[in-house]
Amino acid sequence: MPHTEWTDRQRVFQTRSLVDPDTPITEMWFRTTVGPAAPARRLGPGRLESAVVMAVAALVAVAALLSVGAPRVLTTLLAAGWGGAVLLVAITPWGRTGLVEPVVPLLMLWPVGAPLGTRSGCVVEVPAGDRHRLGVDGTVMVVGSPRPNSTFGVMVESHLVWPQGPPRPGRGCDPLLGY
Repeated sequence: MPHTEWTDRQRVFQTRSLVDPDTPITEMWFRTTVGPAAPARRLGPGRLESAVVMAVAALVAVAALLSVGAPRVLTTLLAAGWGGAVLLVAITPWGRTGLVEPVVPLLMLWPVGAPLGTRSGCVVEVPAGDRHRLGVDGTVMVVGSPRPNSTFGVMVESHLVWPQGPPRPGRGCDPLLGY
């Protein structure tokens, strides 16, 4: 689901939950931490992919020169030079920039009674100020249904904390903070 569509759904839910007495409220365990909001992305084309593209381009160029009757010495020199370029691309990391994943405040939620050490049922990004308001761990009242791509809020005393992005399921690489 696109982030803008989820944001619109969340705003509608916030408005409705403030006036609807039938909004589900459940108690859940939580922990706050900082980490990447999404799984790590691929860095882009690797050395192997770049080398294959260069090799195919070399074969096409040499075949084109041979088909039009170019001298074999020129074609051999071109093939050798292009082979060196392919080797250079294959062994150097040029053009590979690592993507820096943004580290954001995260709220991890577990059902009350979940065994220690289990992956969280829901992970969502929260504003930095709300992370400090929540504290590190404990129990919290959840307004709505904390499932991936759903809309919900977290009640801290008399303040509602709203997620900043769509919630996702917990992953094995999420920090469990001692659990």
